[in-house]
Parts: sequence; C-alpha cells; structure tokens
Amino acid sequence: MRQFYLSYKDHLDLQQVVGEVGLGQNLLIISKIKDINARRYYLKSTRNRRWTRNTLELQIQSGTYKRHLIETKQHNFNDTLDGS
Repeated sequence: MRQFYLSYKDHLDLQQVVGEVGLGQNLLIISKIKDINARRYYLKSTRNRRWTRNTLELQIQSGTYKRHLIETKQHNFNDTLDGS
C-alpha cells in the first residue's frame, strides 16, 4: 500500500483508475513503468480495453506506449469520405 501511495500521491487524476484496475496489473505497472505518462497510458488502456495481466505484460514488453507516441497515424478518410 505504501508503494501505491508513493507512486500516485501527486497524481489525483489516476487514483480512481488505479482502483478500477486489478491488483496484479497495478503491481506490474508500478514495477515496470517509471514514467508517469506511460503509467497513465497503461492504466487507462488496461481499464478501457480490459487487459489481463498477461496481455498488459505483453503490451509493456512490446513498447506499446512508445509506439503510440511516435507512430504517425495513417488513415484514408480523405479518400474514402471525400463528400461526393
């Protein structure tokens, strides 16, 4: 519990999300992710996508957060929805 407190005491916006994610996922995020923005991403993704602990671990190992930041989002909206 002390680790939870120290990790999130200055981030009130994450306290509810932490409570909505399972203990195993929380412990994994605290132990593997030090950057608070990455923690925010993984916590919210775990909650919203209902990732299991194993899925979360795979996402962390594959660097999903880093890819999320650097990948150019490609789409064909302009070609598909040209309004004609």
